[in-house]
Amino acid sequence: MASRPGKTRAAHCHGHCGIISRCESSTEGLVSRTSTMGNTVANSNTHVANASGRPARIYYSVDKMRLEEMVIQEGSEIGISTDRISAALSSGLKLIFKRDSRIRFVRIPVSDFIKISGEGNLYVSVFVESDSNPEKCLDAISINFYIPSDRSFIVTPNHGIRFQKYGASIWEDEYGN
Repeated sequence: MASRPGKTRAAHCHGHCGIISRCESSTEGLVSRTSTMGNTVANSNTHVANASGRPARIYYSVDKMRLEEMVIQEGSEIGISTDRISAALSSGLKLIFKRDSRIRFVRIPVSDFIKISGEGNLYVSVFVESDSNPEKCLDAISINFYIPSDRSFIVTPNHGIRFQKYGASIWEDEYGN
């Protein structure tokens, strides 16, 4: 599903219930929200552009995620739980996305972008999907990459992550590329 010119697809987190809704609008998103205690919580208006050349799957949360909450190795379990929640992948693992994951995610087609709106700063885990089977994970680009609430990022062709340049197009990174 491609975006229409001038429109941005958005995925919105509705509180802590884990419900995501999609809509098309050029003006979606709030600047801030006031909690019931009177504290102001900054909302995230993070745009993600997929320049990787493959479909991308972006898991996002306000808390760090564990790898085994998002993907499993075909035929066995994967991941190590530690106090710092880190994970490493070795080449040759055949990973598939968990169908019952409680972590919110969005799928971004090749050469497209999407807006993720939620409360505050985010941690994102970025994966590359198979072209022929969207349930198959080809590569893990990052696990728990920290995104400040005022930043957007680009998934690059060499499967890296670059922040968007402030005030520039979503396709221009912080180095002007």
